[in-house]
Amino acid sequence: MPMDWNLDLLAPLGKARNEVTRTQCLAHLLDHRGSHGLGTRVV
Repeated sequence: MPMDWNLDLLAPLGKARNEVTRTQCLAHLLDHRGSHGLGTRVV
């Protein structure tokens, strides 16, 4: 997926411009112990 793609997964939730929500999502994805199962691949 290109980094400049105009897809916002938070828009349907009404959180597209919520900086706190975006930061929490990033923190979840960057936590290698997270329940997302990605491990260190995101980092």
